[in-house]
Amino acid sequence: MNNTNAKKALDKIYDLLIENKINPKLCYGTLLGAIRNNDFIKTDGDIDLIITKNNQLKASNLIKKNIEYETFLCEDDVIKIRLYEISLDIYCISQNTIDKLIQRYTWKHNWKKRHIGLIYLLNNTNYAKIQDKKYLTLNHPERFLKTIYGYDWKIPQNKKGNSWTLTTELIYLLTIYRKYQIRILIKNIRLTLKKNKLLYKLYLVIKWSIL
Repeated sequence: MNNTNAKKALDKIYDLLIENKINPKLCYGTLLGAIRNNDFIKTDGDIDLIITKNNQLKASNLIKKNIEYETFLCEDDVIKIRLYEISLDIYCISQNTIDKLIQRYTWKHNWKKRHIGLIYLLNNTNYAKIQDKKYLTLNHPERFLKTIYGYDWKIPQNKKGNSWTLTTELIYLLTIYRKYQIRILIKNIRLTLKKNKLLYKLYLVIKWSIL
């Protein structure tokens, strides 16, 4: 990716949205480059931003009216633009998507805190630098990057594009959901068995014999 063209494309879209009170946040590979290098990642294939779902139509109309783009596509949850030979993806996330992302953030830390709302991820004044300019980022950007790219996210991997594919993400989310279902099931079984001391003792014997 040409860093000069990427900077021009990012500034064009970012400044337009900021001027119209839509606060785009850096995410994925663009955020990774900003936090790690204060620049774009040369092997990255595009620029990534996030806005809230309720701003999707407004952002789409602003871009179509004010930007001389090469290509433009507005899908269910993403606006795709090509500008200065650079692809730019604006992800439009709903509360449901926020909950899933927060669930991934907090699964290993505290399950009970997963529903902590939109403000946790998006409403913030966090900034990261790309070259000579500061841009808004997600809350807790380092935790986000560790979740998406792993504990070694600070080490360049020499791979083109994101290693975290949509398929991988869906599998991850389904795994977490299944773990949650199993936890609830075990909790309900335990509560039921506690009412009958004999059955509860039998349950403990089976549990520890399996473990």
